[in-house]
Parts: sequence; C-alpha cells; structure tokens
Amino acid sequence: MNGIDRRYIDHAKVLKIQRLLQAGVSMRQVADMVGVCFETVARYKAMLEEAASASEKI
Repeated sequence: MNGIDRRYIDHAKVLKIQRLLQAGVSMRQVADMVGVCFETVARYKAMLEEAASASEKI
C-alpha cells in the first residue's frame, strides 16, 4: 500500500466530520458526505464526546 497506513484518515476529513457532527448532521449522512465508513464516523464522534466531557471536568 505504498507505505500509507489506511487506518488513519486525512486531517481535513477529521475536521469535516467534526464540523458536520456539531452542525447536527446524522452520522450516516456524515459518512456519505465525507466518503468514509459509518464506523469511522462513530469512532471520531466517541472521541469528540470523550474530549468534551474531559474538558467539562476541568
């Protein structure tokens, strides 16, 4: 695979996922818009929610 690790997606896609989720777009629609699988969107949503809850505790 030319040395590219496909487990990680482009930073631009991560930012787009974050923006769309914060705008209230459904995870299935986000996956279709960004061009990633639903599980990827779910994983990043969980990471965002975890980061948000950690920042609230501070």
